[in-house]
Amino acid sequence: MKHLLIVGCALLSSLALAAPPKGDAKAGKTLFQTNCSGCHGSKAEGAFGPKLAGDASKWKFELFKRALTKGLDDKGKKLQPSMPHFKFTDKQIANIQAYLKTLK
Repeated sequence: MKHLLIVGCALLSSLALAAPPKGDAKAGKTLFQTNCSGCHGSKAEGAFGPKLAGDASKWKFELFKRALTKGLDDKGKKLQPSMPHFKFTDKQIANIQAYLKTLK
């Protein structure tokens, strides 16, 4: 019984670690304006880079993270135009995505 309890706790804690962090839209707006708006527009409406409002904001966290850190889209293809590979933390990425979710 004790063994099952330990295994169960280990499984639950691994599931908690796999969940994406909760984003803060206010912090995400600051990060977006500083790092992303030059290419994607001040409201993520698209400019040199594609529109993000209403699209990338709906991607699963891991796909959005891959786009920011590796420059690959939701289908695994290189983003065009190419995007710099950012060194954001998972929390910062969640913040940016939370901000994008506030835009239409």
